[in-house]
Amino acid sequence: MVRLQANDATGAAKILDDVTRREPHNGRAWRTLGLAELQLKNLDRSRDAFQRALAEDPGYPSPMFQLAVIATLQQRKDEAFDWLSKAKATRKIDMTQLGVTPELASMKDDPRYMPLLPTRQDFDNPFVEPAGNGKHKNLGEIKCG
Repeated sequence: MVRLQANDATGAAKILDDVTRREPHNGRAWRTLGLAELQLKNLDRSRDAFQRALAEDPGYPSPMFQLAVIATLQQRKDEAFDWLSKAKATRKIDMTQLGVTPELASMKDDPRYMPLLPTRQDFDNPFVEPAGNGKHKNLGEIKCG
């Protein structure tokens, strides 16, 4: 990450290639490699890294958004919307990113774009799991000390 923040995507990719070779199940390393390759405009390598990140760490869906960016850059609009729909369905991705991601600006005129943006109802129940209804069992006293 330090290399990426220093605008050294080439150096970052080299380090991350080594890390992913040694730690093939490291989802974070695959995500970061995907970012480095995206900065380098190596779209196929970036796509492969983000797909591997999803396979290794499916509970962390941010690569879906990046895969949509890559698909858009590769002129695969249907695939991009598919990834964006999957990202929104997780309820773990900030879909307001659509409006500030320059690579996705070309998508705004498509009728599939607006339904991806958050609505007021998306914030009505912000918890993924039920937060409780006040009717819970007494779990006993907590003893301290």
